[in-house]
Amino acid sequence: MNLRLIIFTLSSLIFASASHLNAAQNSLAGQDDWNSDDMQQIWSAWKNSCTGLRKKQLIKWINLCNIADRISPTDPQIKSFFEENFILEPIKNNDGTTEGIITGYYEPVLAGSLTKDSDYKYPVYRKPANTDLRSLTRKQIDSQPEKFKNDILLWTNDPYDLFFLHVQGSGRVQLKDGSQKSLVYAGNNGHNYTSIGKVLINNGQMLKENVSLETLKNWLVTHPGQATGVLQQNKRYIFFDLVDTPKNESSPRGSLNVPLTPQRSIAIDPEHVTLGSPVWLETTLPNANGEPQIFRRLMFAQDTGAAIKGHVRADVFFGRGIQAEYLAGNMNQSGKMYLLVPR
Repeated sequence: MNLRLIIFTLSSLIFASASHLNAAQNSLAGQDDWNSDDMQQIWSAWKNSCTGLRKKQLIKWINLCNIADRISPTDPQIKSFFEENFILEPIKNNDGTTEGIITGYYEPVLAGSLTKDSDYKYPVYRKPANTDLRSLTRKQIDSQPEKFKNDILLWTNDPYDLFFLHVQGSGRVQLKDGSQKSLVYAGNNGHNYTSIGKVLINNGQMLKENVSLETLKNWLVTHPGQATGVLQQNKRYIFFDLVDTPKNESSPRGSLNVPLTPQRSIAIDPEHVTLGSPVWLETTLPNANGEPQIFRRLMFAQDTGAAIKGHVRADVFFGRGIQAEYLAGNMNQSGKMYLLVPR
């Protein structure tokens, strides 16, 4: 074999190896934990995304959803569907880095009453018909309840639970008769969101590493004289609609207007990630024993949020209940995101 042929053969082998490596890196097939992911759960969340993507009239996505219609939830083709129809592209920040902050949210359940009494005295408002009232700050709304007397949906018994309902953006209310209804997002007052955790850190009242939903609630309860002032630092105010909870939907709907799937749906910045698209997420979950749990799985961009801004930025929906509240309240992890782009 002459020298030119040897060089050509070696170059071909190197190119083939590099191509194979790139193919593995650019496909779900090369990702740790993909093979052990729950395909049926993935498929259910993906079909929800398809409902929203079809309404957005995105042709390339619609074609993929049409292919998906021919695959059953138990079909072994689910795995190959994602491997063969999508390219994995790392989402990068403006400076080229690939790590960002991954937080979490959940669906709170408030105690509520349709009538005011000595316990249930904190109002939940619908979006006012008077457009001038819609732009008032949280402090202005709190101090002028008489202007909102026609916009009261119900009353709740805990001002701090009500505040965190505003932060989450939707939730449920359990009425005195034991029935439940859904409080769904109806709009906001147009002011920017301010984290009360950052307020307390900047005031020297709490250390950054100690901030969680639980510690924030505890601080508010133990500092009643300062709590209202701190809450009003967040000028943003959320208005709700009170609706019957759909019998066939166990979770709220996100910005894509499809039911969210716990630990599969994420809120993203739609300026950088197509709403409805699949995203491979690599991060960790907080753990009470101090050892973070690896969390690598296929997620779906089905929601947005006022505080979710940037390229590598996501908010994981954890569902409802004590564990969901714990995870959402303590989730503030570093992570990487890979967008699944149609081939």
